[in-house]
Amino acid sequence: MDTEKMLMGISQVEEDLMKFRFEINNQSYNGHEKLFRGADITVVDENSPMKDEKIHWLDNDERIITPFSLELSWAIFKLRDIFYSKSLVNYVSKYEFFGRLGDAVNRYHQKYEPGNVDDLLAAVSKEAHTMLKEMLMTVDPAIT
Repeated sequence: MDTEKMLMGISQVEEDLMKFRFEINNQSYNGHEKLFRGADITVVDENSPMKDEKIHWLDNDERIITPFSLELSWAIFKLRDIFYSKSLVNYVSKYEFFGRLGDAVNRYHQKYEPGNVDDLLAAVSKEAHTMLKEMLMTVDPAIT
């Protein structure tokens, strides 16, 4: 991807992330019914039997265990769509992208167990912003 196209994509994703925060504040996640599974992470509820089960013998997914599994899944699907729409995450970088979102969840729960859904999603949003800023610095290191 050329520099100009990447900068435009980053700018548009920044706008989309602001809209995403607005959706969190408006609790747009209510009613979401599908758990996220992909790129070596699986989001599960703390009471789910899936947290200790492997789907198949190659299943090496990190289990992201949270009492807010549906809300978190909503957020991850939204972030996936935002970053994929501008080709900022691809088949190679998706493992780091989703892994870092999962790590943000784990850090949040370690610090605030169990915490609350809005603060958890804010922590995930913050990690997405951090990754976007890192992408910008790879395009133009003079930008901080």
